Amino acid sequence: PSVLRAQNVTETLVTNPIFQHPLHEMGLTIRVFVINDGDPHIHSNPSGTIFINRGLLELCPTDDRLAVHIAHELAHLALE
Repeated sequence: PSVLRAQNVTETLVTNPIFQHPLHEMGLTIRVFVINDGDPHIHSNPSGTIFINRGLLELCPTDDRLAVHIAHELAHLALE
């Protein structure tokens, strides 16, 4: 369920025009992986892959809180 949750939140954000245009222009396909690690951490790489640790998902009780962290990573990707 945590992978599906992370993918759904990411899909909602990526289809938002704020991110959709720059990511599309860059030709990035965003992929999300959940890492089984209790450390609350998230990071992305320039190829468009976002890695979310299980610990961060556990600290984000709502999708809105998780979206803040994912949006931050998307902004890094869009501004590279």
